Amino acid sequence: LGFHFLTALIAKITSWDALTAIRLVGPALLVLPIPVLYFVGKRLFTSAAGAFAAAAWAFLALAPVRAYGDGNYPNMLAGGVLLPLGLLFLLESIRQPNRKTIISTAAIFVAVAFVHHLAFVY
Repeated sequence: LGFHFLTALIAKITSWDALTAIRLVGPALLVLPIPVLYFVGKRLFTSAAGAFAAAAWAFLALAPVRAYGDGNYPNMLAGGVLLPLGLLFLLESIRQPNRKTIISTAAIFVAVAFVHHLAFVY
């Protein structure tokens, strides 16, 4: 539901039809996790670890089978973008347990479940 809502919102904002939005969101979902994984890897470990994670994703995720598999877009958004951010927020809420980090962590994981249920099981 969350992926379709996001795609419909993008279509509405850009005045595209829904099929055009889905067709153009797919390639963006291949590239979007690269800076996210760099950011998360840098925050959790070092810049080198973030660069390695981003480079590994770039080589693994840009395969056409992954990109254009039937129904894979919600998983790419949840597993490639939201889940790494959720794990970062979870670690931050363990390190500094305050209201802001706990609410942020819960919101990210609710968003993961809202976008793709199977990715939430990860």
